[in-house]
Amino acid sequence: MKDELVVIEAYYDSMSVVPYLAPGADTTSGIAALLELARVLSKPDYRPGRSVMFLATDGHFQGLAGMRAFMEGISRDVPGDMAQMRRDIYEDLRQFQELGRKIALSLDRRLLVDLPPSFFQKVNELTDSMGSLAAALSDLSSTQSEINWLVRAKRNEIERRKEKRGTARKREKQEFTPEEQARLETSLAKFRKDGIQTLHFLEDVVEKLDQLKTQAISECRKTERQIIEEIAIPMAQLDVKAVEKLIEGVRSGKIKHYDRYSYLYSEDEIRKLGLKLEDWEVTKMMRQYSYEKLLDRHLSPNELIRLKKARDTLAGAEKGKNYEDEERMLLQKAYKTAKASKPESIIQKVSRIASLPPKKRFSGDELRTLKVYLSNEDFTSLLSTKKSLIKGEGSEERLIGELGRLMKIAERNAELELPRLKLLAESATKINREFTDDEKRALRHYLSQKDYDDLIAAHAQLFSRYEENRLLDLVRSRAKNDIIELQNLYNQIDSITSFTNDQKALLRDNLLTLRNSRIRNIQKKVEVLSRMNRQEYERKIAAMLQAIELQYTMNRYYT
Repeated sequence: MKDELVVIEAYYDSMSVVPYLAPGADTTSGIAALLELARVLSKPDYRPGRSVMFLATDGHFQGLAGMRAFMEGISRDVPGDMAQMRRDIYEDLRQFQELGRKIALSLDRRLLVDLPPSFFQKVNELTDSMGSLAAALSDLSSTQSEINWLVRAKRNEIERRKEKRGTARKREKQEFTPEEQARLETSLAKFRKDGIQTLHFLEDVVEKLDQLKTQAISECRKTERQIIEEIAIPMAQLDVKAVEKLIEGVRSGKIKHYDRYSYLYSEDEIRKLGLKLEDWEVTKMMRQYSYEKLLDRHLSPNELIRLKKARDTLAGAEKGKNYEDEERMLLQKAYKTAKASKPESIIQKVSRIASLPPKKRFSGDELRTLKVYLSNEDFTSLLSTKKSLIKGEGSEERLIGELGRLMKIAERNAELELPRLKLLAESATKINREFTDDEKRALRHYLSQKDYDDLIAAHAQLFSRYEENRLLDLVRSRAKNDIIELQNLYNQIDSITSFTNDQKALLRDNLLTLRNSRIRNIQKKVEVLSRMNRQEYERKIAAMLQAIELQYTMNRYYT
């Protein structure tokens, strides 16, 4: 019976926190009982017939984590786990090898990261050594299969003898022979020795892998800093100068439109700037400084559309025409005309129309009055609502409510018409926005069509001037801010594991496409390399070492 093993377990961790009630008493009593039992059974008078393993575990209150770790250890497929670790290391080595690939579609055929040849030699050596590990793992797997077969045979023999004990007197042939027991002992010792040696080999590989990771990430960071320092920051500084040159051209009247194919710098001027560019990059850099591309880097699509619209409007201005005086004169004219037209009577007229019975038709004069004080959409809705009420279609209560809402809008617009015109007249030449629809209706009401068209054209010129100045100032500010942001990125690059969307946009705006692609690909490699976790590998190796020792002990007994 000494070949039979009994496991006695107690846990020693405590999660209870109950003041004055000895929170560790329950846990301590279990461990105390375990130790006392071990003391008693160690005495000659009480030595048990079976072998006994005393097991103390933790993690009891984390789902029996300690006990589960023990059970997983004795049943762990160690060769399978080693094979999985080998595959993981192979993948890590492949990531190192990819750092030496040439950039796709790059005319200069540069490497992604300029690592020394010794780095890739070490990677190749590790790759070869991991390849040779396949034979050792295959041998370990075969040994484990033999151990499993012998353990099952031994267990079956013990069970058979238990069943025959006391009933069969005749000597029977043993199914598990002493030779097989010797084979089991030999296989267990071999598996333990080879497994531990293999894990020590993997520990050495993991250490070298971590050294390669540290070197690779360091070189990646160095390359990223070089790209930012030598290309991105100088390009951002050039952007600031280019923006000033563009603004000067606009102010002087040389630039009429923000053309896509007009450039601020020639190829010769780009070469003289001292940027570290390849010959094939000079033309690409020149194209980055077309009027439109420069603005596009520092404006949103909507802002760029508005700026181009403003420039086109300003380009169509009549020479010598004073748009400020024209706007001021026409706005004052509209206000004076409205003030002289007895606005109180108009308000009363709209109120009278609003008080008419819901089902009564509007006269032509009433419709003309309402059209002045309602938007096209509201006026169309008013006609539809009135028609439905007269014909009795739909919910009368809902239609009356809708009619009342629309009439209140008309009344309010009639009341606000004069104050709106007064405010416009007082703010003439200082209105930094387009006229609202309500303001346009009021102006159209009190100005002739020609005066109205002239006013809209004058205001378009003034607003476009304001809009262009505002957006160009925004471009200047953002261009200067890019230099600061790139400097911050340069200083923080060692601690960044992944670029934010803002950082990606910053690099995209200040690098040529292939340079940006290169730094983005390098950063992706940094993200992958950063996930290589030496501590996780070492944890797995420690778990496998523990499993080998547990299995060496447990497989020698019947459990």
